[in-house]
Amino acid sequence: MQMERAFRILVLLLSFGSISTLATLLVVIHLSAAIPLLFLIIAIGDAEIVRRYGKAAGVGGALAYFAFMLFSVYAGYASSIILSIIFFLLPFLWSMEVRGESLEKTLKSLGIGKDRLLRNIVFGILATLFLLYPLIIVEGIIITRLQLEKVGMVAKIISGLPIYLLIFSFTFAPFAEEIFFRGFLSDRIGIVLSSLLFSLAHFSYSSPSEFIGTFTAGMVFAILCRKRKSLVPSIAAHALFNLVEVMIVYFAKPVIV
Repeated sequence: MQMERAFRILVLLLSFGSISTLATLLVVIHLSAAIPLLFLIIAIGDAEIVRRYGKAAGVGGALAYFAFMLFSVYAGYASSIILSIIFFLLPFLWSMEVRGESLEKTLKSLGIGKDRLLRNIVFGILATLFLLYPLIIVEGIIITRLQLEKVGMVAKIISGLPIYLLIFSFTFAPFAEEIFFRGFLSDRIGIVLSSLLFSLAHFSYSSPSEFIGTFTAGMVFAILCRKRKSLVPSIAAHALFNLVEVMIVYFAKPVIV
């Protein structure tokens, strides 16, 4: 019970902080002009935390807000990392804080569990190697033959990313994105639409191969979830896919999802 209460507080703190910070990053205005809006968000969010969990949690909330603000200002590629944090938090925020469900029920509804854990991991790995990668390779060949994209464009961009962001792409990001797009969205709006939104969320380089590749990956991940009635296979598949892409980033054209 104490662990669930602590987790609820953590979700609230990080949710308010990350969402308000991302809002600042997305608004094309000077930081000084955004400060009044940020303080309003902070005041409202912190008041709610104090009401539910006490003054100590409220102090932690204020510190979380300012930590996120500093992070967004001084850390490179902060928006990508914060967006992944939001993807991770929103399903928990919706289920536990809006609907009042327990942590156990939330995890179950998202498809996160220990049942057949090893089997599901192996299933996800095999699906990546023998289903997803053949599809991606065929799509890449077609796009290259049709000359829809300059060869190596995405690879060149990704090879210039900092190492911590590449590591982030196969560690935390797959968990966050699978929880949001497959565990949370897929049952609500369907496999196709959630995969399309997943693809649009990664359409950062105006690359046809990236868009088609992430849509294909999203469909495969969603089918894995439906087939196994668990989020574990898609998390394993997503993590492996991105890990392999990072490993070959300097030697081939990747589509990190």
